[in-house]
Amino acid sequence: KKVRDGMAQIPTMVEEWISTLISKKHVESQQVFESTILKELGPMPDTPTDRAIWVAALLNPLPSLKVCLEIRPAMLACKNDYDRIHLAMAALQSSTDHMKGKNKLF
Repeated sequence: KKVRDGMAQIPTMVEEWISTLISKKHVESQQVFESTILKELGPMPDTPTDRAIWVAALLNPLPSLKVCLEIRPAMLACKNDYDRIHLAMAALQSSTDHMKGKNKLF
């Protein structure tokens, strides 16, 4: 149940993260972001593991957007879907807060 609840919350959290990323000018434009990072990632997956890894790739693309701590190694070390979804949600929230100036990460 907790995994399903987290899965349901992630799309809204991703929308807020992208909106904040664009409004705070961390990317050149929405069009550039969509034609590069989002195009490369493809649509958000439906399974918990794939969705969590997709979020990690969104937050930590190469080259870095410098808006999130590096979470890819931690994501790969997670032992189950609950831990992966929890990490994805926590990273989305902390990165959004960082960009909004609520809680700077670095």
